[in-house]
Amino acid sequence: MKSTWQGSLLYVPVSLLFFFIGTALFSYYQAYPDLLPAELQLMENADKVFPYFIVSGLPKGVTGILIASIFVVGFLLTGLISRKSRKT
Repeated sequence: MKSTWQGSLLYVPVSLLFFFIGTALFSYYQAYPDLLPAELQLMENADKVFPYFIVSGLPKGVTGILIASIFVVGFLLTGLISRKSRKT
């Protein structure tokens, strides 16, 4: 029951974060349309715009830190999930 409430409380801020990222990327590529390749401008390739921005739009150091932080969060969540499953 506790995890249900925690998940519900995290849903709103995480959804707002992704909404903000999508809106910011949309605005960025509306202002600078020549930076986005033509194949990524198609609607069916919309899910590839954020990874493209990470690789091509961010400085090299920031890209590395972002990718490393994604791996760290994945490892932490895996540990937390396995710890929760042992308690129940």
